[in-house]
Amino acid sequence: MNGIIKRFVETADNNNYTIISINPVQDDDELFEEITTKLKELLNFDGEVDLFYLVEIEGGIIFAFPVVRALIREDLMLKLEDIFL
Repeated sequence: MNGIIKRFVETADNNNYTIISINPVQDDDELFEEITTKLKELLNFDGEVDLFYLVEIEGGIIFAFPVVRALIREDLMLKLEDIFL
């Protein structure tokens, strides 16, 4: 868990983001299903996602980062607004 949080902080630092909150979304959550569906539609990802972390940054922007086999998949990150287009 600490490794995942450190990775979010590194990503934020690299992109000059200020993190407001980090929240996990697991497969028993309706939002998990919505994000998974959009991930498959938008990025043609057909693997299994363990969970998503919603990372809110300054300015109210929220990113959904999938975690696959205990690794953050930044290449599959979605902006929350992208999910509902």
